[in-house]
Amino acid sequence: MMKKMVALFLAAVMCFGLIACSDSGTNANTSNSGNSGGNVSDSEQQGSGSKTFKIGMMIGLTGANAALGEDGRDAVELYLDQVGYTIGDYTIELIVEDDEASADGALTKAKKLVEMDNVDLLLGPHAAAGAYALLPYIEEVQMPLYIPGASGDDVTMRQRSEYAVRTGTTSSQPMFPLGSFCYTDLNYETGAIISYDNSYGYEIAGGFQQGFENEGGKIIYRIFVPQGTSDFSPYISQIPVDDVDFLFFNLSGADSVRMTNQLADYGLADELPIIAGATPCDEATLDQLNPCCEGFYSALAYAATLDTEANQAFVAAFEEAYGRKPGFVAEQYYTGMLFLAAALESCEDPYDALTLINAIKETKIDNAPRGPVAIDEYGNVIHNVYIRQVEVVDGVRQNTVVKTYENVSQFWTFDPEEFLQQPPYSADFPAVSQ
Repeated sequence: MMKKMVALFLAAVMCFGLIACSDSGTNANTSNSGNSGGNVSDSEQQGSGSKTFKIGMMIGLTGANAALGEDGRDAVELYLDQVGYTIGDYTIELIVEDDEASADGALTKAKKLVEMDNVDLLLGPHAAAGAYALLPYIEEVQMPLYIPGASGDDVTMRQRSEYAVRTGTTSSQPMFPLGSFCYTDLNYETGAIISYDNSYGYEIAGGFQQGFENEGGKIIYRIFVPQGTSDFSPYISQIPVDDVDFLFFNLSGADSVRMTNQLADYGLADELPIIAGATPCDEATLDQLNPCCEGFYSALAYAATLDTEANQAFVAAFEEAYGRKPGFVAEQYYTGMLFLAAALESCEDPYDALTLINAIKETKIDNAPRGPVAIDEYGNVIHNVYIRQVEVVDGVRQNTVVKTYENVSQFWTFDPEEFLQQPPYSADFPAVSQ
């Protein structure tokens, strides 16, 4: 009974923020591929929508980042449960595929969903590499790609497609304010960076570095490491501890757990303040991190501790359904479903790719769990970025919001045209200060 009350309250709260709101049905209809989704029993009635709208979801449910993928999948299913798998005139059919958070996996599963399952929309992927891999394919088949998560910068910058829209964030978007915060609020002047040796890692590190150096700071050491690294000691040992004011690192999932353990084992967490980028302190793995994480600063467009009615209701519903707090990926995919519901309600023909994508772009939500959300002219989100600090409250770790940067775009304070003239972030750009 309590679960139903929470779900109904959450759905009511969300509707006030939509430009176009969805009508809620009462029954469920879902399809599952492999072992990644839940099937509705035969005894349950089908949704009341007169037409079927088929969503093909790709997300990583195995590997180092499986906890993040599970958060995204569960958030989508939570929303669909709340509306009875019915939005307006449409009964929603969901097919979930594990793309293993890889480029090849995303492309393979997308082709399966489009060419065999005949989906009306591709939802996902979460991995940046997967999103980049899909852009040429969606152009070829003219299939709408709706991205609540994958953060690759150029998905909505230099390589943007009219068939794609993102309500998540770019990799660098929350890092610009974090870099600024480290210089202006924490008074750090020099820093070191450890990040992934892939496009996501370069973009995270590049955004932070430009945000920090734009204020006057200098990054004097930077190294990129393979995803799935088990031993970080060769990289940790090279950090010029005496020459920097802090260490910035950004890893995800199990890699973040191993890194915090080794930062503690080698004593580095006692020698330097640690800035934890975007994903290391996500709620999906926060309780698994070494105690040295307490006090770490990070930045994202969401924290489970946000004190708003919309977020409190979302957190309560998610915890009731799954027994854990939602992380930023869960919020991304839940808010993504709010946008999709509004688009299905408002557009004349959601089966036409560009009509649906443009309807999503035109939607605004004033009170998503993360706060107000809109889409820019490039097809990417504008939203708040929160500086969070890990604290222990009543014996439980949480990300406490210590500062809010409102209405942050993917270009931060830079001129978009000038920003797009610079090279994409890479292992060599921006350069390290000498």
